[in-house]
Parts: sequence; C-alpha cells; structure tokens
Amino acid sequence: MEELQSLDVLDREILEDARKKADRILKTADDTLKTRNGEWASKTETDVSELVRKSKERMKRERDEIMARLPLERRRIGHEKIEALLVQNTGDFFRGLPRQKILFLLERELAVRAVELPSLNLTALCRGLTEAEAGDILGRVLAPGSWTRGRDAAFEKEGAFPAIRIDSPFVRITASIDMLAETLLEEKRAELAGALFGPLLPDLTMPGNTVSGSTMSGMPGPVRPSGGGSDD
Repeated sequence: MEELQSLDVLDREILEDARKKADRILKTADDTLKTRNGEWASKTETDVSELVRKSKERMKRERDEIMARLPLERRRIGHEKIEALLVQNTGDFFRGLPRQKILFLLERELAVRAVELPSLNLTALCRGLTEAEAGDILGRVLAPGSWTRGRDAAFEKEGAFPAIRIDSPFVRITASIDMLAETLLEEKRAELAGALFGPLLPDLTMPGNTVSGSTMSGMPGPVRPSGGGSDD
C-alpha cells in the first residue's frame, strides 16, 4: 500500500513538473511572439514611412522634370503647329497656281535633271498628267525615239502634284512639284513663316534650316519659287 502511495505521489510530482515546464515554454513563446510583433510593427511603420518618403521624392522629381520640360514642350508643340501650317500653306499655294504654270515648272525641273540621262532606253512614268500633257513635256525634253511610257502604281500614289520619273538602265531621275514645294519650304521657311505670322512668332527660324534672304521669280507675294525663266 505504501508503495502505491509513493508511486501516486511520484506521478503527481512528474505531472506538476511537466506542467511547470509547459507553462514556462508557453510563456517564453508568448514573450517571443510579443517581441516579434513589436519588431514587425516597428519595421512595418519604418517601411511605410520610407515608402512615403520615396514616393514624395519621386513625385517631386517628376514634377520638377515636367516643369523643366514644359517650356521646351510648348516650344516643340508650337513649332509643330507652325510647320503644319507652313506645309499646308505651301501646298495651297501650288494648288492655286494655273495649270500652265504647274506644267511649266515641272518641265523646267525635268529639263535640269535630264542632262544626267543617257540617250537611249529610257522609260518615262508620269503622275497627275493627262496623256497629252505628258507627251508634250516629254517630247520637248527627251530626244525622239529615246523613251517609252511605263507604269508604276506605287509612284502614281506617292504625291499630290504632277511628277515625271525617267528610268534608265543606269540612273533614275524624278521631277516633281511635290519635291519643288519641299525645296521651297526648306529654303524659305523663315520668310514664309514671317509672311504668315509676322510679329506673332518670337522665333521664325527653325533649327537646322538654311534661310536665304533673296527672293525668287515666278511667285506672287514675298516668297517665290526657285529657278529662272518666265511664265510665258
């Protein structure tokens, strides 16, 4: 009987010791969890503060960059609008020319370029011309029997104005009113801008363009197309 009582007391002591150990383990785990929670809360607050700071710095940097680019962007947009108006106005000018004047200018451009051509085996392609108009111009510029007519659907859609292309086995030349309009715009951009906008423009000269101070014959008004000759 005494042995049984001793075993019962021993069991209770073992259980009590195990309970105390378990309590200590649970308390340690709870303390560790509280410490970790505090560390995580502090780290989260620090991280959020850092994110807010970086976000504010990025927004300020982007705002400063936008404000710094704004004058240049306004100037770029202004130049683009001016350029579009110059192109439109130049096109409108050529569209307003009498047909005979357009044909005269085209023939003159072709004659200047035709000196580079051989004397035989030429193929002539035309755009924006009637058969009679093309025949008259080609007949006056090229030697009889040196050329035949050709077709190129892509060439016929390339421009808005009349043009003639001459192909040979070795060289190709193109006379085009579109090209003439582009050349005029390149050489006379500042004068055209001045005539159109006058004192409204703070800077009439576009970067990278050569502006000629001379005027040329053949166009009414302050700007005239290149080349000599009369309208007759």
